[in-house]
Amino acid sequence: KTAQLRPGLVLVVLPEDANRAIPLLRATFEVLPVRLMVIGPSSDAKLILRMIREGAYHYVDEADLEEELCSALKRLRAEAPLNPQLGRVITLLGASGGCGTSTMAVNIASLFAKQQQSCCLIDMDLERGDLATLMNLQPAHTLADFCSHVEHMDESMFTQCFARHESGVDLLAAPTSYREVPCITPQGARRVLSMARNKYKYVVVDLDLRFRTEHQQVLFQSDVIALVLRLDVPSLTHARRILDYLSDIQIDKLRIKTIVSRFTRSRDLRMRDVEEALHVPVIGVIPEDSSRVGRSVNRGQPVVLGWPRAEISHRFGELAALVNGQVD
Repeated sequence: KTAQLRPGLVLVVLPEDANRAIPLLRATFEVLPVRLMVIGPSSDAKLILRMIREGAYHYVDEADLEEELCSALKRLRAEAPLNPQLGRVITLLGASGGCGTSTMAVNIASLFAKQQQSCCLIDMDLERGDLATLMNLQPAHTLADFCSHVEHMDESMFTQCFARHESGVDLLAAPTSYREVPCITPQGARRVLSMARNKYKYVVVDLDLRFRTEHQQVLFQSDVIALVLRLDVPSLTHARRILDYLSDIQIDKLRIKTIVSRFTRSRDLRMRDVEEALHVPVIGVIPEDSSRVGRSVNRGQPVVLGWPRAEISHRFGELAALVNGQVD
């Protein structure tokens, strides 16, 4: 959960079995480019060397903790931050099937790409991932390829994993077969978001409802979690369960934004019913427009680009500003 705090420095106090700290160092670097300061004994030169090779910014002798720690902190304050401009991660999560979450992800990402010229879209709906189809793309590589080579992934390889859409969005597609789904690991999920937020100003993730460990890694790194639901009882019930789950894994409630999708005036439930049941405000409403959405799917062109003056496009624009807060 380090990504939720965005620290500039992480202190690691070595346990008696120092080898137990190695996975922690590696996992932290996978999440954020952060300085790691290791505190431990100075009697083992090989241990110190290994910690430095694993990425420790400074090794502090526990026997002379006060003096060495003060010295290291002074040096840290004199240096520039590693990367103060990390990209913003916006994750869309559907409360139930038919919420139009993937369509929403494509359109929001297209707006970010148009306005800021830097946005990627990651398909974490692993079993059903539709983003490549919605964008009429045939990617050469997928998230499964990234995870299969995560130990050796560099910037050049990372760039090749994406397919560019005419909107300017770079897509990292979901696995193309069910047998590749197990390739998606927590380590891969941490790493792909870390690299993406260092390369792009905006990272939009379409997340499914499986809630495996790798999905949790996405939630931990998300700046905004947009919970999308329809105005019907099953969707509202699932949304309540999802909010309880997010609370259980200690996701800050302030990062969760609720959106009503496929809205029509004929629905029995009202906005007030949703807000009273979920105890969170609804920040946006996307109207039902099956005709334009259907044509946009067949064309592989986001609605906001094909019909920029339509009401649904205006609502997508409002939503992009609301979940981001930084769109001009």
